[in-house]
Amino acid sequence: MDIINITGIQTAAFSSTGAFSVLFPLFIFIFGITLYSIFVFSFYRFLARENIFHLNLSRHSESLSGLIKHFSKVLFYILEYLFIFPLFILFWAGVLSLMIFLMDPGQHIQNVLFISMAFVASVRITAYYNEQLSQDLAKLLPFTFLVILLIDISSFSVTDTLASFRMIPLIWKHFIYYFIFIVCLEFLLRIITGIYHFYHPPALLKKKV
Repeated sequence: MDIINITGIQTAAFSSTGAFSVLFPLFIFIFGITLYSIFVFSFYRFLARENIFHLNLSRHSESLSGLIKHFSKVLFYILEYLFIFPLFILFWAGVLSLMIFLMDPGQHIQNVLFISMAFVASVRITAYYNEQLSQDLAKLLPFTFLVILLIDISSFSVTDTLASFRMIPLIWKHFIYYFIFIVCLEFLLRIITGIYHFYHPPALLKKKV
C-alpha cells in the first residue's frame, strides 16, 4: 500500500480570486440547470394537458346573439386549435429535435424530425387517456438529455448541430405534412373525447363511484 507523503503536499493560501475562479463556473452551471428545469417543467405540463389552452377566446362572442354567436364560437375554437395549437406543437418538436441533434449530431434531420413529431403526438394521445401518464412521457426525453449533458458534456457538438439544421429547408414538405397531421390528430382526439363525455358525463361517473 502506498504511503502518502504528507511533506510533499503543498498548501495554497485562500483568496477571493481563487474562490471566484472555482465558484463562478459552478454558479453558471447551477443557474443553467435550474433555468432549463423550470422551462421543461412548465412546458411539458402545458403540453401534457388534455385541454391545452385556457385562452377562452369564445368569451369575445358573449355580446353577440343568435346564429352569429354560435358561428363566432366555432370560429374562435378553430382559431385556437387550427392555428395557435400547431405552432406550439411545432415549437416543442423543434426543441426536442435540437436536443436529439446535440446528443447525436450524426442523425439525419429527417429522422430527427420524425422522432420528435412521433414523441409529441404520443404525448398528446396519452393526455386524453391520462394526464399523469402524459406528463411522465413528456418529461422523459428532456430530462434524459439533461442527464447525458451532466455526465458527458464533451460529447455535444454545437457546430455539427448547426450544420445539420442548415438542411431544414430541404425537408419543408415534411413540416407541412406534420403540421396537417397534428391538427387532424388533435381534432380527432377532441371529437372522440367529446362523444365519450356525451355518453359518459363526469357527473354520472362520480355517482357510480
